[in-house]
Amino acid sequence: MRKSQIILMITAIVIIIVSVSAGTGHYILDRFFTINAGWRMNWGLEVPKPNQSKSVIENVASFNGDGEFFNISTYSGKKINSFIKNKSFKEIDKNSLIKLEGYISNFDEGLQSIRGGNNYLQDNPVIFKQGDLYLYKKKDDGSYIISVVNIEQRILYTLEWLQ
Repeated sequence: MRKSQIILMITAIVIIIVSVSAGTGHYILDRFFTINAGWRMNWGLEVPKPNQSKSVIENVASFNGDGEFFNISTYSGKKINSFIKNKSFKEIDKNSLIKLEGYISNFDEGLQSIRGGNNYLQDNPVIFKQGDLYLYKKKDDGSYIISVVNIEQRILYTLEWLQ
């Protein structure tokens, strides 16, 4: 009887350790090794985990992490509402619409001059209108991020240029 209790106790402890480790591993993976983690570390941008994500461009130019990135993420209705509450994002009005088109055009022109050939943004257009949301941040080194939330389609477009 005593031997079976010890085996049962050891089995329970092993199951608990494996369960905790698996949960912690998943948390660490999500927190530090996803596209969202990169946005959090580089820009302080906290966004919910998307339902689906497509990496259109992922050009890492050096070991420093320089490069160009274009990601399209889709969200559920509940998650998209969190962007409306996020103070980092601003509503697109007539003036910001023109600025935003310019930022995206500059990103595209920069890609064409460096990478040539592919029309990434023509094949995967960033679709937005007045009333949608955007975020634009630029660093002193020339790095910048453009994030656009199409509320109706529940899509987050993120264009990132890292120097």
